[in-house]
Amino acid sequence: MSHSETIYILCAPETFRQANLQGQFTTDSLATEGFIHASPGHQLNRVANAYFPEQSELLLLSVAVEALQAELRWEPSTHGELYPHLYGPLNLEAIVQTDLFRRQAHGGFEIRIP
Repeated sequence: MSHSETIYILCAPETFRQANLQGQFTTDSLATEGFIHASPGHQLNRVANAYFPEQSELLLLSVAVEALQAELRWEPSTHGELYPHLYGPLNLEAIVQTDLFRRQAHGGFEIRIP
């Protein structure tokens, strides 16, 4: 199976600010599940609206797969779709673009890859 050269991570803007201070991006899931959740582009809207109900803004991190230092595995979710999981901290130099998205008037996110 062929996978994209870019994966995407959604996070609160504050989470990314903290990553810049620490020099690497981590999430709670890295400690609790052993990996950072990422998404391919076509799954971003579902992920944003399902897993970030309290956020008014989300930052989309575009990550170059070839620049990753931690191991990346494509694994099935509970729905059977494959998702990229990063088994270690995200090195900041792998982030090639950041884009801010705000919750729309209808209440949901509409994440489009720039």
